[in-house]
Amino acid sequence: MLREMNTIKYKVYDDREEGTLFEGNEDECMFWMNENYPEDNEEFEHIWMIGEEDKPLITTKGIERLEEYKFYEIHDPYFALIKANNEEDAVNQYIKVVAGNVEDTVELMEEIKEVDLTDTLIKYVHSFYQPAIEIYETIEEYLEFLLKEESNVLLVDGSLL
Repeated sequence: MLREMNTIKYKVYDDREEGTLFEGNEDECMFWMNENYPEDNEEFEHIWMIGEEDKPLITTKGIERLEEYKFYEIHDPYFALIKANNEEDAVNQYIKVVAGNVEDTVELMEEIKEVDLTDTLIKYVHSFYQPAIEIYETIEEYLEFLLKEESNVLLVDGSLL
């Protein structure tokens, strides 16, 4: 199911050139980005979408709040992207939200990998546009969940939905 068309104007730009590559509503811009710069494209990290009047979707203040946290991925037994204070907190969030009863936390501690904020933001924002259960209607609402000042599981394995 496609999300309702958004009338706010957005721009897709390349941060290396600071030039607009495409303009349209939110859905058009995301479609254009996905078609022209898939995640496996090495230029993907330089392509961004900004909202109307060149207002970024996440402000500098929001980024500063996120820098207080660390971000982790666990791939086995299920994928999860987690915002937490430390590895132990991330493993606890994983057990609580994703895996339920896990007997071997040592194995999870070996599996966990810290990821940087940029990779986290890219994966998180792109996941909003993937077909799945729609909890948030706008990207702004979706980003508010990310910006909450608490540890959270941000993304989970699609097979668990």
